[in-house]
Amino acid sequence: EAVERQAIAAESLPAHSFSAYPCGYHLWVPLPDGMDEARVATDLRGEGVTAIPASIFAVDAGRRTSALRVSLGGAIGRAGLR
Repeated sequence: EAVERQAIAAESLPAHSFSAYPCGYHLWVPLPDGMDEARVATDLRGEGVTAIPASIFAVDAGRRTSALRVSLGGAIGRAGLR
């Protein structure tokens, strides 16, 4: 299932716009500098997609990158993911 969902992401998003393991359920999506990670994550959740600001995972606040961890799994079906 994860491979199928990764294929949907690859078909739906611009090339090289995210990083992911080929059989994983998450994407790492870099955001432009200054973009509000929390707001983008909230907007995606409104569409049924779970996204978490990368800052939650940062161990060194001085070396943070603006990004999101986007879930391809959960309750959303393949059609909704598209």
